[in-house]
Amino acid sequence: MHRYTAAQFPEILLEVQCSNRHRAPFFALKKLVDLTRINVLDAKNFDGFSSQSLVEVADKDLMSQNEEKLTNAIKTLTKLSQARKIVQEKQEEALANRKYIEILFSNKKLLPDDFKNIKESLETIKLFAQANLRYKEALANAEEAKIIVDKALESIDSANEE
Repeated sequence: MHRYTAAQFPEILLEVQCSNRHRAPFFALKKLVDLTRINVLDAKNFDGFSSQSLVEVADKDLMSQNEEKLTNAIKTLTKLSQARKIVQEKQEEALANRKYIEILFSNKKLLPDDFKNIKESLETIKLFAQANLRYKEALANAEEAKIIVDKALESIDSANEE
């Protein structure tokens, strides 16, 4: 994804999906021309304008480093929340289904229904175990994420105290 803007219209961000870096400015220029056709932009400002007049905007230009850290922190906390929810929902069910693993190791002859129950139980156990692993991984990163979010919220807290 390439992003471009024009000096005449810095508020306009043109996003172009093109794998060829050299052709992308032409597609961006086409989008800019389309905006003039539908009267979003004034065509008078395009005197002598070409695809070389476009400025490529990097992702880092769009978002400060602190915003990027905050976004990543929120993603980490979201993963933690989702994993914890699944862990809490599936834990009792997984522990109850643990008995089906024991049935596999018993000498008792198993019926088709037993195999069906075992398969369903193993799926539940698998969901719980995967969520538990994701939760533990997210928990390791969440402390740093919490600090980043707390710093972002500090200005709100101090403004409310005054």
